[in-house]
Parts: sequence; structure tokens; C-alpha cells
Amino acid sequence: MPGTRITDQQVTIYMKHRKRNSQVIAAAKAGISERSAGALINWMSSHCLINANGERV
Repeated sequence: MPGTRITDQQVTIYMKHRKRNSQVIAAAKAGISERSAGALINWMSSHCLINANGERV
């Protein structure tokens, strides 16, 4: 995918804020787009890195 890569720090910030806020707010605080945040969640769940509640395992 073209564009700037999402850093580990952005993922950590997104996951921290996603526990309490909507995807839009968490993505904005992490400095990524809402679409990239959705793609990140899909990738993480397909690779068994998060559980059904969206928490890291």
C-alpha cells in the first residue's frame, strides 16, 4: 500500500485509546486514518494478535 507506514508507537497509541473511544477518535489521536485503523484491526485479528474484545494477546 502506498503512503507512510504505521509505526509501532502509533499502533500502541491507537490500541490504548481504542479501549475507551471510537475508532475515529483513537485513529485521530494516533495520527492515522480511520481506514488505516480498520485495516490494522483486520490484519491483527487475522494474525491472532488480538482477541474478540480487541485486546492484545
